[in-house]
Amino acid sequence: MSRRFVNLIVQNSIGFRPAYALHRINPWRLFYPTTRQLRHQSNSIENARLPRAAISFYLPCPPPPDNHSGEINFMSLGGSSNDIISMDSSSSNILEEMNKSDIVEAYTVVGDSQIWVSTQDGVTYSFDTTSGMWSNAGKWPLPFHGGAEYAPEHGLWFGFTSHSQGQRFAASDLAAASTMTPPVLHKAWNEPLPKHWVQVLAPYRLPLGSGKFCIGRVFDDMEEEGRTKEMFAVFTGVEVECRGSRGALRLIKHKSKRFSVGRRMVKAIL
Repeated sequence: MSRRFVNLIVQNSIGFRPAYALHRINPWRLFYPTTRQLRHQSNSIENARLPRAAISFYLPCPPPPDNHSGEINFMSLGGSSNDIISMDSSSSNILEEMNKSDIVEAYTVVGDSQIWVSTQDGVTYSFDTTSGMWSNAGKWPLPFHGGAEYAPEHGLWFGFTSHSQGQRFAASDLAAASTMTPPVLHKAWNEPLPKHWVQVLAPYRLPLGSGKFCIGRVFDDMEEEGRTKEMFAVFTGVEVECRGSRGALRLIKHKSKRFSVGRRMVKAIL
């Protein structure tokens, strides 16, 4: 079952009390229903109205003594679930088996029971969820930054490249990697954007099945003086096709919609 919503968490404040509103975006409205409509699409970005908040979250006032940052963190349950988990910063967990000084650069699920995690030192570790044991997958990094997800219709993993590589939507065959052979990018796509749009959060991707993805990015619209005019999220529906005997990938762009949050701040896309 595919996801029905993308969750956009927007942070505001009531006095000194942080507040968070959850807005639910329907990703299926980012796709044209017919090939004819897709053929005549304009590539423009549509200004869309942000849906009403489905629910709001508030910290106690004042925050509890063990929550020094006064923040609430959010996490998706993943897969086809539309649900999220909220927790204050005192409830966060650490992967105890890894060196606590390691900084995670990328992560993904490989096969039925392996979680691969790349660290800043360029090494990828594998955690077996069946045995509960860690091992070294290879002395190489994953070719992504942040999370990547497997799309079975293409037999490839999809995510985003690093900031230095333009945070491009990309694909890689991680199954072809071995301890001595690092995975490589199969394809990465450029997305031209206005120069005064400054991306302020890591980009988001949601596989919807049948080669379709929802891509979300959060921007500041900067004034000439360097001040933020507004913050907004742009969601785009894309479709990846595999063509020819060599499996060449083609990216088809459907609709893009822009949701402004004004002077508020986008906390996360889940």
